[in-house]
Amino acid sequence: MAQGLCLLCALWLLGPAVPAAWALNLDAARLTFYSGPNGSHFGFSVDIHKDSLGSVAVVVGAPRTRARGQEETGAVFLCPWSAAGGSCSPLVFDLQDETRNASSQTFQVFKEKQGLGASVASWNDTIVACAPWQHWNVLEKTQEAEKTPVGGCFLAQLRSSGRKEYSPCRANTMSRVYKDRHFSEDKRYCEAGFSSVVTQDGELVLGAPGGYFFLGLLARARIADIVSSYRPATLLWNVPRQRFTFDSSDPELYDSYRGYAVAAGEFNGDPRTPEYVVGAPTWSWTLGAVEILDSHHQMLCRLHGEQMASYFGHSVAVTDVNGDGRHDLLVGAPLFMDSWADRKLAEVGRVYLFLQPPTPHMLGTPSLLLTGTQLYGRFGSAIAPLGDLNLDGYNDVAVAAPYGGSRGRGQVLLFLGQSEGLGARPSQVLDSPLHAGSGFGFSLRGAKDIDDNGYPDLVVGAYGAGKVVVYRAQPVVMATVQLLVKDALNPAEKRCTLPQSSTPVSCFSIQMCVGATGHNIPQKLHPYHPGLRRGRPVCAPAAAQRLCGLERLICNQKKENESRVVLCELGNPMGKDTRIGITMWVSVGDLEQAGQVMSFQLQVRSKNSQNPNSQAVLLQVPVRAEARVELRGSSFPASLVVSAEGDKEQSGLDSSAPRVEHTYELHNKGPGTVHGLRLDVHLPGQSQASDLLYILDVQPQRGLQCFPEPSPNPLKLNGRPPSASTAQFQSHHQRERRQAGPGQSVLVSCDSAPCTVVQCELQEMVRGQRAMVTVLVMLRLQGLRQGPLEQTVLQSRAWFNVSSLPYAVPALSLASGEAVVQTQLLRALEERAVPFWWVLVGALGGLLLLTLLVLAMWKVRPRRAGPASPWGPRATRPCLPGGSGPNLPRPRASLDVSRTNVKA
Repeated sequence: MAQGLCLLCALWLLGPAVPAAWALNLDAARLTFYSGPNGSHFGFSVDIHKDSLGSVAVVVGAPRTRARGQEETGAVFLCPWSAAGGSCSPLVFDLQDETRNASSQTFQVFKEKQGLGASVASWNDTIVACAPWQHWNVLEKTQEAEKTPVGGCFLAQLRSSGRKEYSPCRANTMSRVYKDRHFSEDKRYCEAGFSSVVTQDGELVLGAPGGYFFLGLLARARIADIVSSYRPATLLWNVPRQRFTFDSSDPELYDSYRGYAVAAGEFNGDPRTPEYVVGAPTWSWTLGAVEILDSHHQMLCRLHGEQMASYFGHSVAVTDVNGDGRHDLLVGAPLFMDSWADRKLAEVGRVYLFLQPPTPHMLGTPSLLLTGTQLYGRFGSAIAPLGDLNLDGYNDVAVAAPYGGSRGRGQVLLFLGQSEGLGARPSQVLDSPLHAGSGFGFSLRGAKDIDDNGYPDLVVGAYGAGKVVVYRAQPVVMATVQLLVKDALNPAEKRCTLPQSSTPVSCFSIQMCVGATGHNIPQKLHPYHPGLRRGRPVCAPAAAQRLCGLERLICNQKKENESRVVLCELGNPMGKDTRIGITMWVSVGDLEQAGQVMSFQLQVRSKNSQNPNSQAVLLQVPVRAEARVELRGSSFPASLVVSAEGDKEQSGLDSSAPRVEHTYELHNKGPGTVHGLRLDVHLPGQSQASDLLYILDVQPQRGLQCFPEPSPNPLKLNGRPPSASTAQFQSHHQRERRQAGPGQSVLVSCDSAPCTVVQCELQEMVRGQRAMVTVLVMLRLQGLRQGPLEQTVLQSRAWFNVSSLPYAVPALSLASGEAVVQTQLLRALEERAVPFWWVLVGALGGLLLLTLLVLAMWKVRPRRAGPASPWGPRATRPCLPGGSGPNLPRPRASLDVSRTNVKA
């Protein structure tokens, strides 16, 4: 036992002699700063520019720069690379307002507060600088298009000193034309250039979240076509082969801000054309979504958020993090709320990693969730691919929390790529070197080598401080260490003596071999001779029942033939009857193909010559897949009051007939994904003229496909939804019901009337996904008024079931359930004329009551008071000097009630 303990002590003593090896290779000590004008938001956007001749510079957007006198137009600065920093010079663009006459129309461009520099991009010798709030107007006689922020971008060709402009949303259409076509294809509020990216083949992709009246759109054109078609003499020209996404009437896209963030990558298996990633953070009433579009703007995939108002899609990034040759997708939701320490929801932010599977178009459940740890830190506001930062074969990623860290100064967290995706913990955290509120990390850009050392670097913008910080990557050394120690040690052999006391002790030699490899590291190594100069107490033999340092048991993990092997050193030697208890926490993932059980094999091994290995113990843990799906229903309005009488000539199906919505929502609470979900909705009525319910429309949302039978609205009536005034009937109805008291009611359901069946299907429903269907019906009041009952209850019912779960493991259960929605219809109290004799009796009764009151008051009338004092009510008697009053004889007064006068 003593041998093992002393060996452990000897190895521990070796620690101070070995230099520490750091895996964090962004140098946080030697920083390069660039500064801009105060209050200009310098650092709002950044990029790294490397031209064809090898020159390197940092491109910085400052959208609030006052570049034209005192007017705020914005600017873009070019900062030549130098390790010591240096000055930045603004790129020269035409920042004057412009007016052009074309035939009967006048074109106007307004560049004040245009936000130049809100987004920047670099490609070859061209720098793209966008101004999303640049305004545009067209005048024609008394008509105008209205002054609106169409947005636009400037293209600076540094080698040729050329300047071009690109504003895809400009048009000469008047405002009245948009009104006549109900604002269809309305690009007046595009804000083009709010986000921008240039593909590898030179195609400029602009996000315009205000396009199509804030549905948002994507505009793209090749830089070569923009340059060749530019006409400086006019303000409106055509760019060949430019493309726009389509307008839509889908309610889920209303105010969705498509184009808030954009990226490009390969997601359909065809490398000839890229696909486009579009963020829509307020899609489906602020749930948020990210869409992947092909070159024809057909949607290949839509990924939606899991929490309302989390701003899912605020930032997007495309890179290959697991080294499989396929692009993966990262999506930021900086307003995501998670349970905090007190179990209350707190805003921390989240980043979703979607690994692209071998089968195209199959992005679904996120492979990894990275959740922020700083309250209100806005984790995920910016995401930047870094390239292979440590040259391990996997691309790495930087994620910003611009208001996290100490006192909200901002942080940037680095996550290393690996075969499973990204590491769950950051490999390095960059704390802001600037003051609080600087927005450190609001903009990020990496994946390019600035200092030409063979490693990609990182540029961080802090618009609140008006600064940009450059972090340079240091060379990475891959070290291989081999430690050679004797297999056995005889403590009886004492060949060494202690210097001070000459006490003989046991000793042994240790040989350590270190090999270093890496890119761009010094080839000359200086010899290093470690010396052990620290003394430690000699380890004494311990009892067999206790191991030294058991609480800090060290285990090593390695991978052998697709299996994980964990090796724990328990003790050397291990005495007789020694018992050691070990609790090991194991985290498992990728269980989709695990089968029915997860097997753990445990075995004790030793170096004994006899029976060195114990019998293996097999522990099998059952693996089951589960997905909890919830079905809920609602009625809008929940109740209605209908008149007891009506026009007998009314058909019952007209514009005044009330409308009711029955909505059913499915929610997959996880943790798994379901396949083959089916929802059946049954409603009384088949849209016949005699039915109480006339089915107007069936509106599936969020991926549901529904097939009603029979088809709704055969009469082609107006399918408007219920109005707000209809919903206000509910409170009035409740007051009437209390006055009338409880009465009889009749239930109208599929059990008592012909039925319309709506069958809905959804091929896949991932965790957190919601899907709903709304059935709009019209009430035929004529049929209701003919009934003798005061209350009618309209009831619909829905069932759902799941056919399978997409896993090789058995399902714990297949979700199913049902829900019922009811709408109460109450008959209002009948208004009747008051009979005349009721009025007459009431009037006579009132007169009689008044007479009785007069007699009662006469009987109890009060007695009259005597005459007032001679001095009056407020008079005071005159006082003599003696203070006893006037010198008069005291009167003797008596009160005569009959004559009411005073005798003296």
